[in-house]
Amino acid sequence: MASSSPERARSAPPWWAQPPGGEPSPPPAATGVRVVTVGFAACAVAGGRAPDRVFAEALSRNDLDSLAAFVTEAAADGGHVVVVYPAWSAEPTLQRLETIRAILGTRRLSWHASALAPLAGAVLASLAGTLAARVPGAGALVAGLPLVERQLVTATWLSRLSGLERPAPSIWQHLVSLWPTTAFSVCSWPRLTLRRVARGAESLPLPRATGPVGLAVAAAGGDRDWVRRAVAAPLGHPRLILVESPPASVRYWGAKRLVETVAHPADPGRLAGQVCARLRLHACSWCGEPGAGRWCAFCGLDSAGDADAQGPFASPNRVV
Repeated sequence: MASSSPERARSAPPWWAQPPGGEPSPPPAATGVRVVTVGFAACAVAGGRAPDRVFAEALSRNDLDSLAAFVTEAAADGGHVVVVYPAWSAEPTLQRLETIRAILGTRRLSWHASALAPLAGAVLASLAGTLAARVPGAGALVAGLPLVERQLVTATWLSRLSGLERPAPSIWQHLVSLWPTTAFSVCSWPRLTLRRVARGAESLPLPRATGPVGLAVAAAGGDRDWVRRAVAAPLGHPRLILVESPPASVRYWGAKRLVETVAHPADPGRLAGQVCARLRLHACSWCGEPGAGRWCAFCGLDSAGDADAQGPFASPNRVV
């Protein structure tokens, strides 16, 4: 798993933990946006929808024809394909996505690399599936996914720290984790923090939900009672959705016994309205596709029209 820069505390709670009122309504939605997840498991959560296609592992050469055919079919229907994949396991997926876009010569394929852990990434893909039918096009979906990521609050119970990289444990925490009955938690709110779990410990300092919120729970031999006591209680006892532990979780967290939890917005209409209210969409000067950032998610060029600018996708496509 890739390491990361130090986390900064969030300045505001998620939308589902803020006082309701004056909720923005999403603009008319576009149709034909299909969501594909690569490297994140399929996950059905409250307010979410399963992705249209799921590739459980990184894209292989054998997957190229299948995904290319899926993109071709979507483009023929006037639609777009948005792929969600883990940033901590980007290759060879990114290379092969670039290959498909180059071979097909299409602007109907884009992607979002997420740094979220396995279960949180699966929840993000599920929310992307439901947002695809509620936002005005693929450009709005790609631009809105980082906003959706910030609405997820994660808490994970771990039996060991030997394989944990983010956040990096101290030497003392490593030594303590060798004791058989010791456990630790990693919580993303308000910043990514590693704590030792004591018996009968108090609940985690999580924001209390004021709107519809779900709690996805995936246990791989860990302490499920910790979820009720330390996570569900401070959130206000949201609806729990038990899901299968993602195949990548043990490898990502470096522990054979663990419990992942993800608190997420469960009102698709409210989520779409909040996302769209924060986007400033504009048409790319090169390909005409709508987006919200400087770099076009579809052609990879500077959407403002600077031909000399070098963006994240400006290098020649690599064929593998």
